[in-house]
Amino acid sequence: MLNVKNLSVKTRDGNVIVNPVSFKLIAGEALTIVGETGSGKTLLAQAIVNNLPDGLIAEGEIYLHGQAVHSLSTQERNALWGKTICVLPQEPTRSLDPTMHAIRQVKEGYQIVKGLSASEAKKQTLSDFEAVQLSHATNKYPFELSGGMAQRVAFLASRSGGATFTVADEPTKGLDANKRDDIAKQLRALADNNEGVFTITHDIYVAHQLGGRVMIMRKGEVIETGDYQQVLNKPLHVYTQTLINADPRRWKKKASKDNLHSPIVTVKNVSKSRGDKQLFSDLSFSLRPGQIIGVSGDSGCGKSTLGDMLLGLLSSDSGSIEWSNQQSEKHKVQKLFQDPTDVFSAHVTIKASFNDLMHKYSISEDKLLGLLAELELDAQLIDRYPDQVSGGELQRLAIARVMLLEPTFIFSDEPTSRLDMLTQKTVIEALVNIVKYKDVAMMVVSHDKPLLDNVCDELIML
Repeated sequence: MLNVKNLSVKTRDGNVIVNPVSFKLIAGEALTIVGETGSGKTLLAQAIVNNLPDGLIAEGEIYLHGQAVHSLSTQERNALWGKTICVLPQEPTRSLDPTMHAIRQVKEGYQIVKGLSASEAKKQTLSDFEAVQLSHATNKYPFELSGGMAQRVAFLASRSGGATFTVADEPTKGLDANKRDDIAKQLRALADNNEGVFTITHDIYVAHQLGGRVMIMRKGEVIETGDYQQVLNKPLHVYTQTLINADPRRWKKKASKDNLHSPIVTVKNVSKSRGDKQLFSDLSFSLRPGQIIGVSGDSGCGKSTLGDMLLGLLSSDSGSIEWSNQQSEKHKVQKLFQDPTDVFSAHVTIKASFNDLMHKYSISEDKLLGLLAELELDAQLIDRYPDQVSGGELQRLAIARVMLLEPTFIFSDEPTSRLDMLTQKTVIEALVNIVKYKDVAMMVVSHDKPLLDNVCDELIML
């Protein structure tokens, strides 16, 4: 189905970003590229589907269904989208049209790309929504969908044109375990239906679920390739082993120490509902300085809602949340966001964002430099814009921003779900170490239960 020969990605001045790579993907097979952020795996996929960022060019040969795709004009290659090639995006909520209901986003593919009549397109779309258990969401806008729901809608929309070659770019990033498994099963089903599935992921578990063949990339080069069982269970390259060991399922749990501090916050019999859905009821726990409590559960179970209640952004339906006298200033209660780009303005340097905060609370620059050193960050990074640093660096900078305020409580909402496993391990270790060292109480929300099992003193399942 796909035959790639000596495909590379370069800048216009000749700087090689992805070294020449050759491989084949046969119909009925899943091919998965695994690697950390910046390894070049997404650029390789973009080169295949003719969607490279401005300033980058692809060289080499690409044959799809025997057709020399590389020799086609841009217009001819783009005409393959939907009919021959479909792309399942990394960020579905940013790819879906925010002004259109979910049903229309899938229906238009059947009409415009596949050429079905309006009635036939609607019938097929309703059948698709029922198959992925989204019949109740047909008339919802993207902002009304959870991450898992949005990904399923994006999956249906990308598939509606009838393409038999699917490129999935980090399709499970940020999803809870059940939704991750659902997407992996849907992609595996495509391969079982004699289609081609080309997946990019940093999740070793997803690579296992998809099966087929696996390619490991590092710094723009494929360093190992082969059957998924051989590569993932008996890797030949040291880096592959390092990547596999970064999976939270392989972390060594640190021994918990007795916490003799008095609780900073005590939650007694709280209940919360949204609309007609009861999220949780009669929930009780206490949180002490230096203690880390994890919260896990499926999407929509109330994990983030519980955090918003502790942050004072939502009230409980019943029960009480009682803070100790230590909790006298609002800025001592902080949130670490899932996406650090929500914290730093894209239009000013990172230093400017820090300066605003330090000016408001009369914080010295020496304190910032000390935190950067503790988090093993180069102080010169703050002179850059947010899009000029890696995801892991930006999240550690977000941790530094939170810690500048000397918080007594941090609510970390999926703080590493958008990071590759190696970067995730680095960020989590940095966060846990600084929280423990400074006796900060922290609640961590994650869909990754093995991660929580390894870093938390207690775990709440919602």
